[in-house]
Amino acid sequence: MSKSPSEPLNSSHTSKVLKAAIFSRFLLLILTILWRSLLTPYDTSAPLDPTCLHNPSSFPPPLLPSLASAIENGVVWDSVYFVRIAQCGYEYEQFYAFLPLLPACIFAFSRTVFAPLVPLIGYRAVLALSGYVVCNVAFIFAAIYFYKLSVVILKDPNAALQASILFCFNPASIFYSSIYSESLYALLSVGGCYYLISGSNNIAVLWLALSSFARSNGVLNAGYFGFQTMHQAYDAFSGKKRAFLALWILISGALRCIFIFVPFIAFQAYGYYNMCLGRSSDEMRPWCKARIPLLYNYIQSYYWGVGFLRYFQFKQLPNFLLASPILSLAVCSIIYYVKSRPEIVRSLGFQALVEEKSSIAVIFSFQKSVGSNDTQLSEECSSRKQENHNLRLRKKINQGGDFAEGRTIHGSSEKLGYTSAFILPFILHVGFMVTTAFFVMHVQVATRFLSASPSLYWFASFIMASPNTILLSWWFPFENDPQLRRRLSRPVVSVQLLPQRPIVSLWKYRDALKSVRIPTSSSASSSATKSSSGGPVIEMVSTSLLHPNRSYTPLSTEDPGNSSKGANAVTVGLPPAWVDVSEEIAANVQRARAKMAELAKAHAKALMPSFGDGKEDQRNIEALTHEITNLLKKSEKRLQKLSATGPSEDSNVRKNVQRQLATDLQNLSMELRKKQSTYLKRLRQQKEGQDGVDLEMNINGNRSKTEDDDLDDMVFSEHSMAKLKQSEALTVEREREIQQVVESVNELAQIMKDLSVLVIDQGTIVDRIDYNIQNVATTVEEGLKQLQKAERTQKQGGMVMCATVLVIMCFVMLVLLILKEILF
Repeated sequence: MSKSPSEPLNSSHTSKVLKAAIFSRFLLLILTILWRSLLTPYDTSAPLDPTCLHNPSSFPPPLLPSLASAIENGVVWDSVYFVRIAQCGYEYEQFYAFLPLLPACIFAFSRTVFAPLVPLIGYRAVLALSGYVVCNVAFIFAAIYFYKLSVVILKDPNAALQASILFCFNPASIFYSSIYSESLYALLSVGGCYYLISGSNNIAVLWLALSSFARSNGVLNAGYFGFQTMHQAYDAFSGKKRAFLALWILISGALRCIFIFVPFIAFQAYGYYNMCLGRSSDEMRPWCKARIPLLYNYIQSYYWGVGFLRYFQFKQLPNFLLASPILSLAVCSIIYYVKSRPEIVRSLGFQALVEEKSSIAVIFSFQKSVGSNDTQLSEECSSRKQENHNLRLRKKINQGGDFAEGRTIHGSSEKLGYTSAFILPFILHVGFMVTTAFFVMHVQVATRFLSASPSLYWFASFIMASPNTILLSWWFPFENDPQLRRRLSRPVVSVQLLPQRPIVSLWKYRDALKSVRIPTSSSASSSATKSSSGGPVIEMVSTSLLHPNRSYTPLSTEDPGNSSKGANAVTVGLPPAWVDVSEEIAANVQRARAKMAELAKAHAKALMPSFGDGKEDQRNIEALTHEITNLLKKSEKRLQKLSATGPSEDSNVRKNVQRQLATDLQNLSMELRKKQSTYLKRLRQQKEGQDGVDLEMNINGNRSKTEDDDLDDMVFSEHSMAKLKQSEALTVEREREIQQVVESVNELAQIMKDLSVLVIDQGTIVDRIDYNIQNVATTVEEGLKQLQKAERTQKQGGMVMCATVLVIMCFVMLVLLILKEILF
């Protein structure tokens, strides 16, 4: 199976992640030693070391008992079970709650790498040391794989680096440095997901299967292969029209999922073999007699009290508060993704954009090449899907749909980051784990139970990178209104709600500047006070777009980004530089039109018969033609500069303005060219008429004076020669004028050629611009109403929402407690 394209890894970022992981481990080690030296640990089971029930082994006393005692003091809580299993095996029934991968690694290291240290610090201390080394090294590799996976998924090395740093300093870091199975599970699950996204399915199956050998929740990683199998089978059946290929994909995917379940099921069978077989019915434990003898569920329920709503007790309220940060982050990450991409969640990713699916095709389509015909068929299906998708988007735009969706028609899809379609399997995974942790497990375990979920760190990195976007989506309900978002995404008017940014832009800038006035004498003092802190001030006459109960920064000539006003102030700034350029081009066009009117009058005057030589009229025509041509060339250069200036936020509007101005210049050039051609044609006709008159006069003169004497013939010949010389001079002058007109026409042709490059895609774009212009007034009025509504919601809904959520949660907890007392 071919690998999907991935973002290039940044070696400097990788080294930063490695350094952060190592630094975090040393920092935790120092803090642990400092904490244990100052306070007595709550768990005092570390010194307990009874003899093994099976195959007891004796070792001589260690040569460094103090060092051995210091190492063994860290073996507390679940570490006691892992070290005991590595030392003595599974002695008791409750030991089977701890899966064997970590004890097996500890046993292997204690018998090989750290075996020479047994005489110095004792065998149990060597086991503990092996456990520390295994867990910390596994965490370092897990951090590196986490960065690799984040780069492929987020397609942003900086965001991936930030998420990886957060993973290195996550709230459950102490468990990753202790003898717990979290480090091994994180390494195997994150590494397995990375190999799955990279296309190495066999390696991914092996890693994810080993993750189910480290922790019981590793079996949930089979869901990633289930997600991949579902989409690949659908693509093979509906896209490639190959039912047998779809069946093969389903069978291979099911086998991979089963292979991931095999280690956990084999361990349950091992427990059944040791605890149930060879015993009488009276000696058997209750779970041995069950229809499905599942040891793990029985141990969790019987020894630790795990079960649905069994932890919902008033005395456990502090534990719920302890787990509330990680649970809140997980719930917020799920809600934000669902609100951002509801169509992706509802369809389980089947309605994802074609560009998103093609970016990681190894998940969404079966890419194995079995022949040239299959390759050609796959390309045709992909092309057909792309055409159908583009057609649907065009129809949606023509019907007034979301303009933002249409941006992917003529270009590549944007980097969506956390809201991309291939985040969905991770969201489903963490959603199931959050539900299990809250309703079934001991809720305080949720911090380390959810700490290996990549989506939590991706969401936290997303919040840190764009906090304003998150706040808008939570506190402003209109941000999730598709109709309003569609209206606010029009390229004619854009309304922004970010602090220290203009709320009036594009052509509204011009209207805002036209509606200002100089401060009057009555407000001179206040204006002077304001200008002393923020530059020259211009008061706004029209405040229909501003809310009367909200503070605004006055209109200033300074950059709005450098303002030091409060976060609640909204700055009305000057228009961007490209607006001045467009206005200059429009002014040049108007001047050129006026000059062309004068040129038309000069052409008419030059073509009229007169007693003068016409040189003054010709000089006037040349001057006007030269001035008009210079204006067109200057406007063309400024038009090219317009495409290279301005921020990226209003690039669509800037391109539309550029195309409109280019069209005006092209029409003006065509009109000038037509006038020059008409003038040239009439000039040639006039020349031909004059030559014909002279020829006729010569013929008639010869006929009337054929019988004159020789003296008269000599005088006539001299007169004819003078007329001929005058005609030749006029002909030379006319030829020069015609040559100048031809040169100016060639210059206009070159200008027309340059402008034709800019005037492209006029049909759909002009129609959309006309439609948007017709609906500007309605859009702005409705947007203003929504802004006022959002402002009222912001002022009134914050504390009320928090109080309401708290009351609802208390009520739900009370109902669940009542149901627990009734049903259980």
